[in-house]
Amino acid sequence: YLSHNEDLIPTFRGVLFIEMLGKNYPFILQKLSQANSIFDKIMESIVKEHDPEFKIEPFLQNILNNERMFNAPGIQVPMFLIASTMPKSHEDFPYKEHHSSLDTPDNIDLDNLKESKELILKIIDAIEANGISFEAKKKD
Repeated sequence: YLSHNEDLIPTFRGVLFIEMLGKNYPFILQKLSQANSIFDKIMESIVKEHDPEFKIEPFLQNILNNERMFNAPGIQVPMFLIASTMPKSHEDFPYKEHHSSLDTPDNIDLDNLKESKELILKIIDAIEANGISFEAKKKD
């Protein structure tokens, strides 16, 4: 997508990458590479309100997935990550079935998935309440 829409990259104000939200493990917020933005403040506030035990990690200190690619040199799309995983120090991190034939929909915890949806809706509401638009506008 980015290679075909390079002109849009400078217009991106923030991206939320979500993954592995169907497990009943602690939530993790991985912050932006560009620290102390309005998005950092909103995200930290919402996740702490949602769950005071919510783990907040610096950029590239947890999952290391698409957020790494979107923040590659020359791209720099600001991207948060929210996931629900075992602690990084656990031998089965991020979860035991990850990238195996056992990683099936039968392993999804629907309550955690519903909680994840509520969290993401809170984040969207907070961003909208702060008057922040995520619309990408082409520069003239």
